[in-house]
Amino acid sequence: SLHVEAPEGEEVPVRLTLTSARTPSVPDACVRIDVDHRDTHEVVIPAQRAGLIERIRRRFGSTAVITTRGGGPDNPVEVRIRSNTFVPSDESEAGDERRLGVALRSVHLGGPISAAIGRVFPFLETQAEPAPFLRSYDRVLCNSAFTCSWVNRWWQTDSSVLHPPVTRKPPGSKESIILSVGRFFAPDRGHCKKQHEMVRAFRSLHATAPRWELHLVGGCSNADRSYLDQVRQEAEGLPVRFHIDASGRDLAALYGKAAIYWHAAGIGESVERHPEQLEHFGISVVEAMSAGAVPIVYCAGGPAEVVQDERTGLHFRDLDGLVSQTRGLIDSPARRAGLSASARARANDFSMDEFRKRIRSEVATVVTGL
Repeated sequence: SLHVEAPEGEEVPVRLTLTSARTPSVPDACVRIDVDHRDTHEVVIPAQRAGLIERIRRRFGSTAVITTRGGGPDNPVEVRIRSNTFVPSDESEAGDERRLGVALRSVHLGGPISAAIGRVFPFLETQAEPAPFLRSYDRVLCNSAFTCSWVNRWWQTDSSVLHPPVTRKPPGSKESIILSVGRFFAPDRGHCKKQHEMVRAFRSLHATAPRWELHLVGGCSNADRSYLDQVRQEAEGLPVRFHIDASGRDLAALYGKAAIYWHAAGIGESVERHPEQLEHFGISVVEAMSAGAVPIVYCAGGPAEVVQDERTGLHFRDLDGLVSQTRGLIDSPARRAGLSASARARANDFSMDEFRKRIRSEVATVVTGL
């Protein structure tokens, strides 16, 4: 529910931008928008489908325009948004058991011209007011400063960082292996880890580092098999090894053998428009660091906080940068060894012991009120 305040008797157009993450196997989102329990507007948001036009449509979202008549400062107009729901785990093996409807990306008060400007410059859009229950919490904790920044921007709620605890992985005898761990999600279906882009980068790297291998580890639901097939096709003729639904023991062994770790989630995405497509923390990055693999991560999001550039790993901005940074590590074993030791030390900052200390401190702050 939203409450729109406007001068009494004044007509105010309200533009709601709605999005949905429904796959083709899920019914379309049927949205009902009620204005002061009287006027009803209906909007249908189709499930995600393949194709360039569909990708463009999803990027901009679906716009519903309603008109409200102001009741003065003491009588805001209530706008209620309702939709049918679905549970992702009922349709795939993703394991997401949340009951989801549609997402309200933005609210814009005004005419079509100012709304069009808002689409090009999203920071001009009026964000939805935070739900009242958010103000009832004594403390809000996020898994990274990146997440904190968006909690503040979207919900106008102050928060603190509490990094999640990460189980260390034992280092082993390092081999000429580049490792990347992450579920295979198609770009138009979920939080894509950019395996396709990494394989393209590896093809360029392979010309000057023919003895190195790229190992990709991750689960894959039936709905994402076509994306996995595309990645396999891109990797034809290259020493790229796929470990689909690998066991914990196999993954730990790969962490121990890997000399370099790649993490590319977020590359090519707009941080302003789609921050959800970036990695918010990066547990696999810390796991790899604890095993002594030197991380090379995209320069935005949670991994860019975990990995201190040139101190405990490296950052990159584009695929050329990923290739260049990797080639430099391959050509300098001494530098790689130094960064490996620093990465292992940095991983200690995310241990269970550190987590216990921090969570106790946060709870004590709430209990004592200091």
